[in-house]
Order: sequence, then C-alpha cells, then structure tokens
Amino acid sequence: MSASVQATRPPPHGGEWPVCDRLEMSFFIVASLRYEDGQSLNWVLEELEKENTETPVEKALFEKMVRRVYELPDNPEDLAEEGQEVAVEDLVGDILDECGEQFP
Repeated sequence: MSASVQATRPPPHGGEWPVCDRLEMSFFIVASLRYEDGQSLNWVLEELEKENTETPVEKALFEKMVRRVYELPDNPEDLAEEGQEVAVEDLVGDILDECGEQFP
C-alpha cells in the first residue's frame, strides 16, 4: 500500500498517526512530489507551512526531512548500486531516530 493511501486512513487503533509514522509516510509523499510531479523545494516548504504541526520540534523534523529529499540525486536510480534496493532508513534513518528520541 502506498504511503499516501496509508496516510489518508486512520491508524488501526484510532486517533491520529504518531508523529514519527507521519514523518516516514511524508518521505514518500515528498519524494513523489519531487520526482513524479517535479515540484520545487520552495513549493513543498510553502505547503509544509500550511500543515498542522503540533510543535516547533515536529515542524523542524518535517522540514529537515523535506530538505533531505531535495539533497538526493536528481535521478533516484542513482541512489542504489546495481541490483540493490535502498530503504527509507538508509536515506532518512537519522531523522527518524531523532524523531523517536523527541517523540517516544
């Protein structure tokens, strides 16, 4: 299931998705905006401003993740060596770890 579809459904236990889950799902959404839709970093940051982030810490984590996506190569295929897969944790694992520390 794609992250954008998951993000539109409530979590199985009800309520809101935890911050770190939303951050990880947002990685896929931002990557799609960059690589499939061709949106600029500034456009994505402007959209982030419209999002309802609860705290300045949460907002900073989301902005860091957005900027990281835009630091990646222009061709996402350049991320992996031939025949290897690249996991989200390889690209933004440090940001997800930081999120886990801030929002246990």
